[in-house]
This record gives sequence, C-alpha cells and structure tokens, in this order.
Amino acid sequence: MNQFISSDFPFEDVRVYLNGEKLVRSARKTIHDHHSYDLAKTAFARKHLVSSEDFDLIYWDGMAEALSRFPREFRTWLSKHVAECCGVNRFLSKWDKSVKNTCPCCHRPDESVLHITRCTDPGRTRLFRENVEELRAWLVKHDTPPELTHLIVTYLLHRGTQSMSSLLSPHSNYSAMAIAHDRLGWRSFLEGRISKVLVQDMHNHLQNSTTRYTASFWAREFSSRLILITHHQWGYRNAHLHYRGKENKTSQEHTEIMRRTRELTRLDSSTLLPQFRDLLDAEDYDALFEGSTINRQYWIYEVEAALAATAISQARRKRKRSQVSQPSHTPPAPAPQHSHEIMSAPAPSKRRHQQPIPPSQHVSPNPNKRHKQSSITQFFSPSLSSHRPILSSHTPPRITERGLKHKKRRKK
Repeated sequence: MNQFISSDFPFEDVRVYLNGEKLVRSARKTIHDHHSYDLAKTAFARKHLVSSEDFDLIYWDGMAEALSRFPREFRTWLSKHVAECCGVNRFLSKWDKSVKNTCPCCHRPDESVLHITRCTDPGRTRLFRENVEELRAWLVKHDTPPELTHLIVTYLLHRGTQSMSSLLSPHSNYSAMAIAHDRLGWRSFLEGRISKVLVQDMHNHLQNSTTRYTASFWAREFSSRLILITHHQWGYRNAHLHYRGKENKTSQEHTEIMRRTRELTRLDSSTLLPQFRDLLDAEDYDALFEGSTINRQYWIYEVEAALAATAISQARRKRKRSQVSQPSHTPPAPAPQHSHEIMSAPAPSKRRHQQPIPPSQHVSPNPNKRHKQSSITQFFSPSLSSHRPILSSHTPPRITERGLKHKKRRKK
C-alpha cells in the first residue's frame, strides 16, 4: 500500500525506519522483535534445525499466537524440547553415566528428541493414531479442503518415513506447499512450524467460501494441535517411565525384576555353597512367577547374597592354597664342624651389649618404689637404650616461683 500512499506526514520531527519500512508503532517492541528474529535464525542454523535460507518460510506470527495461549510451564518445556536439552536419555546419559541411552518404551538405542514422535511402542503408536484422527476431525470441521486434509493426515501417519511431495496426487495444487514442508522437515511440522505457503493456500480457500474462519485463526489452532501431538507422546513416555502403580513400582521396574528372576532361575545349584542350594533346588518357580513382585525381589536379593558369599569363600580357599604351595625362603642354620665346639661355646646372649651404668646412677632397691624401678627398667630396654638418654635418680627437684617465696619467708 505504501507504493501508492506515502507514509510520511507533515510536521514529523523524527521518522524511524527498519529494513526500509517506517515504524508506525512502538519502536522499542519493533526493534526487540527484529533483533530476536535474527538471533533465532542464527540459533536454528547453528543447531541444524532450520537453515538460514528456509527460516523465512515459517509462519512465525501464527507460532507466536499459538504459544501465547499456553501456560508458561508448557512454553518452557517446548523451548527445552526444541533446544534438545529436555529429559531424553541421550541428554541425561551425558550427565549421569548410570542412565542408559535407550528408549524406555521400545528399548531402542539413542533416545533423541526426534525419537519422541517416532517411537514404535504399541501404546504410543495407538495414542499417535488417535491424536491424528482427532486432528482430521478438526480439519474437516474448520472447512479445510478435502485434498489438503488427506495430504496432512497421510503425511502424519507415515511418521517421517515419506516426504510430503511423494504423497501428492497428480496435478495437485499443493505442490509448492509440499516442497516448502519437505525443506523444513518432519520435526518442524510436529513442533508447529508450518510454512507461509500453507497459510496463503488456506487464505485463498477461505476467501472463496462462506465460512467465518480466517487464515490466521486456522494457522494458530493448527499449530497448537500439532504441538499437542508431540506433548502427548512426551507425557506417555514419562508416565511409562515414572508412574508408580501396583506395589509402588513403575512398569519398567516390574519388567526388570521379572527379567532378573528369569536369569537367576537358569543358574545351576552347584554354583552355590551347600547351605544355599535350597534357594534354587527347593524353590517353587510357578509360585514365584505368579506371585507378587515384592516376593520376587526378595528372592533375588537372597540369591545374589548367596552368590556373593560363594565368591568370597572361593577366594579364601584359593588364597590358602597359594600360601601352602609357596616354599619357605628361610636359610637353614650352618652345622658346627666339631662336636666339642658345641660344648665349649657359650650360650648366645639375648641382650645387646650395653655400656655399664655409673654407680651414681644406680637406683636404690627401695621396695616402696617398685613402680619407678619397673618404669626405668622398661626405659632402659635394649631396643631403646641407644635412642634415649640415661636418667639419674639424684636429679634435683624443680623449684617453682611459689617455692622460692616460701623459702625466703622461712629465712626471715
């Protein structure tokens, strides 16, 4: 419209232009949105979600309107999901090495964000088909062309294994729209990022019909329902993984306990010590498998404790055998050459040679000081005589300051 009517008005002191267009609303909000748009384009290209060339194909106005109707917690989840930092096992296994990078539902390796909408678990597949049927009913109710409805539903049911262009009928009017969505990809479609070409096709269709719906309303509701399909898959996955039902255990914990029980029942009882073999020989396996999960878990603990005790006993026996088999390395004492040397040789002294203690340092044999003699005797043991000084029993007593004062008073 600006090519026919100038947007410049007389007596305007300041005019602000952005990308060649004059700002006619809040300059702060317009500049903020423009800067955010450039940052989002760079971030999507860096994460290989949408290339910079295809970023402008997305109908971002409808995406913003759709997200504004969701609560803040939901928008936070979607931001984490798009940024690939939500609680999928591919991300969690990088932080916690005990987490296995497998899908908790179908047990396939590498549970990524893309796997959330492609999981082949029977329960999740059934839920996905139900959500697609609900979307089909909504498309029919809101005057969507039958050919476009069939194309969207078929594309969703193939779950990313087929391109939208390959599902077009000959001489279709939606070839440009299909090519645009093939460039954006299956993941963008399930995360609510629809193309501007689709919105324009719906605008042309709704203008020629008697419906009261607009293309912007249709695009906003359509994006919301696509996002909800992804969120329902995420909710089913978390319910399967974290919901604690019977016996306060998740379905994954029930499955793991049953698997471990089957594994331990295949053990040979001879692998255990004799006092523990009744755990495998006398156990009623039919009652074990038909009973509660708690009983199976207790039985698993008992068998694993018996296996640990058997391993410790075998390690002790092996250590004893190795000690007995090792020969003694102590050399034998040499035999004397003549028999008379044995009779004439003095007995070896058990005490080391010590220097004689001066007479002034001998302790008087006072029976009242036996504890002092014993302590001194211990002090002069052969092992410590070379390291400690010899104490004298006549060491003068230590006089304190209080004792000096008392002595002076007595002299006076």
